Amino acid sequence: MLENKIKLTKSRIKTIENGSESRSLTDVKCVESRCLNSKIRDLSRHHESLLRKKARNNLCKRNTRFFELSASLTNRRKFIDTVVIRENVISSPLDIKFQVEAFFSNLYGSNIIDRPYI
Repeated sequence: MLENKIKLTKSRIKTIENGSESRSLTDVKCVESRCLNSKIRDLSRHHESLLRKKARNNLCKRNTRFFELSASLTNRRKFIDTVVIRENVISSPLDIKFQVEAFFSNLYGSNIIDRPYI
């Protein structure tokens, strides 16, 4: 849409300039030509700004995708799928949960006197 406005403005300037080859431009046509050139500069700046924003958005999307992949890879790497306790292999997530809870409750469930004092 913005590109179409730029093309239309350029074509309007060309028609004014083509008319000036056969005869000199009137003051009104000179002012109109200057206004159209100014409009093209403004539209071009706006178009360039939009292109920069689009490029930044694409970069952000790629960065987000990279960090999502990194996080999922880390999660897969740190996932506990089996636990070996006294030569017993436990692979059920519910059983693993119970064993972890039991381990830490035994570890921290002792009397306060048994714990080191800081």
